[in-house]
Amino acid sequence: MDLSILSTNLRRLRTASGKSQGELAELSGLSRVGYRRIEAGEVAPRVDSLVRVAEALGVGLEQLLAPARVLSHVRFRAHKKMNSREDLLVRLGRKLDDYNDLERLLKRHKPFVFAPLRKEFGRKKAGAARAKVTAQAARESLGLHDDELIRDICGLLEDHGVKVLTPKVQSDGFFGLSIAESDGGPAIVVNTWDRISVER
Repeated sequence: MDLSILSTNLRRLRTASGKSQGELAELSGLSRVGYRRIEAGEVAPRVDSLVRVAEALGVGLEQLLAPARVLSHVRFRAHKKMNSREDLLVRLGRKLDDYNDLERLLKRHKPFVFAPLRKEFGRKKAGAARAKVTAQAARESLGLHDDELIRDICGLLEDHGVKVLTPKVQSDGFFGLSIAESDGGPAIVVNTWDRISVER
């Protein structure tokens, strides 16, 4: 058992759950000092203790022991900083890895058709003017007319090399994020929690 991986995962999952070390220790039937030493990577816990910690966090044992890939090239669409940001990125990284594995198995990888637009418009100053010109160029690259409605934007994006993930994240301040190719994208994540308006 790699204690540094366990330590990192425990800290991330505990923070995402909103529990203090003392609360998690109590829920797991451990002393506060004992739990703190486990999370600090100072001691290897017994298997039964680890199982109780996993149950208290509501996760599987593998989530405590497996190395987690954290996405690093992302842009959040959120009103405020999230406490569970790191945990969300790990979960999305796993989903994106599964998506990419499935594409490889089914031999259905779609080329990213917007790569030339990214090169052309990526270095220009952000703002409403750039957004309009870029949107027009994107429509042209897809062969869409100016007045043509897009009825299934997720399907359209996926058909042209952009992965779309739709988790339900219970946060009224988090709307979604985009993930760069270097992290397994390009991908767009859209929060589908019921309290988020469809316009967002």
